Amino acid sequence: MHDELFRRIEGKTDEVVALTRELIRFPTVNPPGEGYAPCAEFLGWRLEARGFEVGYHRAEGVVGDSAKPAEFVMKFS
Repeated sequence: MHDELFRRIEGKTDEVVALTRELIRFPTVNPPGEGYAPCAEFLGWRLEARGFEVGYHRAEGVVGDSAKPAEFVMKFS
């Protein structure tokens, strides 16, 4: 069972590296929580393309509170 899992993970190496490269291009700065919206929207788009329902909610009253969505919430359909 573990061997099969590791084979599947290794088969996704290029995809994981590509996703990591895309994610590190987003200049998310914490604190104060800058740049989260574009990163969250990018991840949301990827999840929606795979059938997830995605919602964005501002994390008000916390360190780094800004007008940008700082919390990423998803629902499984």
